[in-house]
Amino acid sequence: MNPTNRRRFLQQSGLALGALAAAGCSGATSGSGSGSGGGTTKIIWWDHFGPLQDLHETWFEEYHAKRSDVVVDHQFYTGEKMWQAIQVAKQSNQMPDVFTLAGSDYPPASLIDQGWLQPITLTEEAKQQLPAGSLLDGITVFDDAVYSFPIFSWRQFTGLNWFNTELIQQAGLDPAAPPQTYEQFRSAARAVVDKTEAFGHLWFFKTDPDGHVNDMAQAAGFEGLNGVEFRTGEFAYHAEPYLRVIEFMHSLYVDKLMAPGSRSIDANQARLRFAAGESAYWFEGPWAPGVINDEAEEFMPKLDVGPMLVPDEGMPLVTYRPPVGGVFWLGKNSQHPAIASEVMSTFASPDYARRVSENMDQPPADLNMVSESNAHPAWKKAIDIFKGTTYLAPSPAVGNADLSAVSAHIKPTQPGLADIIEGFFAGKIPNLEQALKDLSERSAKARADAIEAAKKDGADVSADMYAFPNWKPNQDYSEEMYQG
Repeated sequence: MNPTNRRRFLQQSGLALGALAAAGCSGATSGSGSGSGGGTTKIIWWDHFGPLQDLHETWFEEYHAKRSDVVVDHQFYTGEKMWQAIQVAKQSNQMPDVFTLAGSDYPPASLIDQGWLQPITLTEEAKQQLPAGSLLDGITVFDDAVYSFPIFSWRQFTGLNWFNTELIQQAGLDPAAPPQTYEQFRSAARAVVDKTEAFGHLWFFKTDPDGHVNDMAQAAGFEGLNGVEFRTGEFAYHAEPYLRVIEFMHSLYVDKLMAPGSRSIDANQARLRFAAGESAYWFEGPWAPGVINDEAEEFMPKLDVGPMLVPDEGMPLVTYRPPVGGVFWLGKNSQHPAIASEVMSTFASPDYARRVSENMDQPPADLNMVSESNAHPAWKKAIDIFKGTTYLAPSPAVGNADLSAVSAHIKPTQPGLADIIEGFFAGKIPNLEQALKDLSERSAKARADAIEAAKKDGADVSADMYAFPNWKPNQDYSEEMYQG
């Protein structure tokens, strides 16, 4: 997508809410066809994937060319606006047929119980095309009915080390040998600062700094996800890996290797400043090249990538990701579930996976199509890094649909991890370990309170559902392992 298109989409997403509230959306209706004289079915489709907008527009046009009796009315919203728009549409009884759940605090199981969603009917072709493990009870399947499926792979993380090869060369460093450890990165960042006009690193605090720290903590040896240990199910934000990651990032800030302003900018601002040459290194997920290509295409020949950093030399990079959930969901009030399901099923095709790769967003569910794409070499390299370092983690939701009731009752823990990171950088938190220990205790209490509330609502849940004693490092947690 070019910058003009992106601005158009952002403008539309803001204006659409007002228009929706004032006039409603058209809804899923059957109107008069043209040409053959038959009826035309309109499917209303809302999603929030900025880098994929051009692809989706083309995809629906191609579908219409094959089925002239079906028109997909496609609307883009930003992730922040999507759920707000859905709520407005729900109140006015003008729900789209298909939509994403971006911005929703409610798990799919809760939305199903509340009458927001209905099952889909996958085509036989789609069933054959979906990678193994795509349809899991409690994730995309509820009460033996399929409600959605993933279009992206779980093999990914956000801590890739993207870098500017031109600045790296100016600093006397080898682009073919990016830093692997904390000390190697410090040394490289110092060389950049000393020998160029750029900074070594640029971070951002307004957009998900805790997500980066959670990922980097795994690379530092944390055997869990988002502060929860796999084996015990207990919160352990105060474990040594978290301390090492935050203290490492803080050292870059204190030593002035991190670009000024990092604490006051969001991800997109930081990304564009990186592309403008303000820093040599930039930690982000696989979507970085796709966004940069849209906004600063001239920078792409300078872009390369290295693995997420580990604390010590000789320490292997290992990360864990749970099964990914569905992306597109069918509204309960859709009048055309069969046709909407057929359109949704096309997103399981290898051709869609190849085109997703070429947009360089998250890796597609079918990773075999990455090599078939014309994506930037650095993006392909990033996907290869994922393949060799990311393992499938257990998910408490698999087979435990009642846990959605717990999620619905959990209240945000304040201060959260992002708040603690900001407070530590600002010098307002003198004892980081104690602050993280307090976070672990608050998080555990919030979950325990939510479990009790869910039980009162009739849910069959317990804290044991979050523990996986049979989990083992450096291997995928298979479906069979959920049986004990």
